[in-house]
Amino acid sequence: MTQAILDGVALRRLHKFGGERLVHGMIDLFAEHGPARIDNARSAFSRGDLYEVQRTAHSLKSTAANFGATWLSDLARRIEYAAADQDRTAVEIMLPELETALHQSLSALQRERSQPAQVA
Repeated sequence: MTQAILDGVALRRLHKFGGERLVHGMIDLFAEHGPARIDNARSAFSRGDLYEVQRTAHSLKSTAANFGATWLSDLARRIEYAAADQDRTAVEIMLPELETALHQSLSALQRERSQPAQVA
């Protein structure tokens, strides 16, 4: 993986918009609900429900983009499109990477959370 995990511009924009309290709250919610979204996508895939995989990937893509979690957002976008195209093989290949991307993104967000905001 050569793509950056986080784009700091998005986080600075969130800090500027809502301050540290908002950003910390959003990170906490993402940490709480993100893994359940992955579980939902895996479960939907195992049931053959690619529409639900697509919907879940779309939600992850959007949330990740708000944080600047570029790798996660891009991967979720690719899964969303593959599910929409009914490409089970592509979805199956990418789902494990989605979990890895989520965990690495959450780790990076937690590191950012522990540092003072640099609002430009």
